[in-house]
Parts: sequence; structure tokens; C-alpha cells
Amino acid sequence: MRLRNRGFGVVLFVIVFLCAVSVAAAQTIVSPTSWSVPPGGGTKTVGIGTAQSDIAWTASSDQAWLTVSPANGAGGGSVTLTGSALTSVAARTATVTLGGHTIAVTQSPRDASSVIVRKPAEPVIVTVDFVDDGAAVIVNGIARLSVPSSSNTPHSVDVTPYLSGDGDIVQLDVANTGAGWSYGWSLSVNGATVLRDACGTWNAHLGGCIGNDSTSGLVYRHTVHLLVAPEIAVSPTSWSVPAVGGTQSIAVATARPDTAWAASSDRTWLTVSPANGTGSGSVTLTASELTSVAARTATVTLGSRPSSCRRRTFS
Repeated sequence: MRLRNRGFGVVLFVIVFLCAVSVAAAQTIVSPTSWSVPPGGGTKTVGIGTAQSDIAWTASSDQAWLTVSPANGAGGGSVTLTGSALTSVAARTATVTLGGHTIAVTQSPRDASSVIVRKPAEPVIVTVDFVDDGAAVIVNGIARLSVPSSSNTPHSVDVTPYLSGDGDIVQLDVANTGAGWSYGWSLSVNGATVLRDACGTWNAHLGGCIGNDSTSGLVYRHTVHLLVAPEIAVSPTSWSVPAVGGTQSIAVATARPDTAWAASSDRTWLTVSPANGTGSGSVTLTASELTSVAARTATVTLGSRPSSCRRRTFS
């Protein structure tokens, strides 16, 4: 009989404990529930509300780079999150537990974006110039060029073999290794400067001179997205020919004014004129009258060379 009473007491104690935790979590609310820490670090105030003024709560962080103060309290109030400066090129995350709730915290390197257009027929040369504190060119996640500190000589790399197609990403990681020192840099693709920063020079992507940041060890990441422009584009790409025949104009757009192209049809009842040209322009499709009850199709091929032809079917 005693064993049974003790067993019941233990079970009753566990049930009461679990219920107390559940009630405490349900009687608190926090806001906001997420925070993106600036690359240079910063602070964030998080409010906590309680159903009753005597409800106690605790706060903690699972990462050393992110601290929480105060660590405990009672009733409604707030805590301050403090994130240190990010000194690597890798993003990081932390989780804050406050009053039974979690707050997701992330921190990423400084990021700026620019979009350029490349032509598949040309190599893509990335050049970095005027780097005071060192830099690295990363193509689709893999480092392809390292630029030493105090380098005022252009460093170039042909990234064509490392590109996969539309939407490739080229990243420039610029280090700030000397506290109080500014850096200037220039990133070019195929000779055209797409990103630039120097102290005293306004930068549309970064909002000004960031080189004077006095925090040593920061890494600034600048991103360029490569968009592939086809050498030849045509519009429209289909045509339903009336039974009595007719004509249709097709616009031809080229990435370069000196791009030569040729046009042809695989059926005699559909002709194309002109048969060739250079740069942007147009061709005219001419179809004869349909003299049978069976439908017919034709394919028009338009391109600069066999490997880049745009095949269009017109019926």
C-alpha cells in the first residue's frame, strides 16, 4: 500500500510540473520573433508581455556572439539583444529563448547587387583593381581568384569555364584588416566596371564610403548576378497561317550590331525573306494558299550559326 501511494505521488508531481511549464509559456508573448543583425553588429530590443505581473521569465542565447540582457525578470518588460561584428564571409545564426518562446537571429556579410548581361560567344573576364586589404573572387560558391593586400595592380581571371548559365553568381569578398584604414576597389566584367567603392566616392549599391569602417576583420561581400543574353531573339515565335495564305513579319533582335544571321524554311510553300542579315531587323514569312483538306506545318530556322540557331515552327 505504501509503494502504491508513493508511486501515485510521483506521478502526481510530474503532472503538476508539466502543467506549470505549459501555463507559463501560454501566458507570455514576445515581439519581434526574428532579427537580422547588421554585418557590423548591433542591438535589438525585444518586448515581452505577460498575462499577470508576477509571472517570471528567463532569457538566454545559444551562441556566444549574441548576448541577452537581462537574463531574467517578472511581468512585462523588454530584453536587449547584442550581436557582435561578423568577421568571416560565412553567415551565422542564433536562437534566443525568452519566456518559453524562441527568437530566430541571423547575420550575413554586407551584400550589394548588380546585374550585367554577358554574351555566350565571349569569355567572361572578371578584374579586381585597387584593393588595400585583400580580396577574393568567388564564382558560384568556389574561390577562383585571390588578390593580395595593398595591391594596386589589376588582377584578372577568366571565369567562363566555371559558369553554368543564366543566373550565375560572382561574389567579391573585400577584407578590412586594418582598423581605421579605408579601402578602395573596382570590380569589372569584360572591361566594364560594375561595382566600385572608394572613400569619398558615392556608390549607388552601397550608399557611400564604407571603407572607413574602423572595425578590423570585417568582410564585405558584393554580388554580381550574370544574366545571359541570347545572341539572337525573334518575335513572334509562332504563326497560324490563314487557309488563303498570307504574310507575317518576324522581328530579329541581336545582342551586338555586327552579329550576322541566316534564315531558312524547310517547306517550299513557306518562304523567308531576306535569307540573311546583320544586326537587328526583321524577316517576312510568305505562305501560299492551302489547296488540300490536310493541315500542314513548316519550320523556320533563324540563327547566327548551327549551335545557336533558334528553331521556330509555324503552322
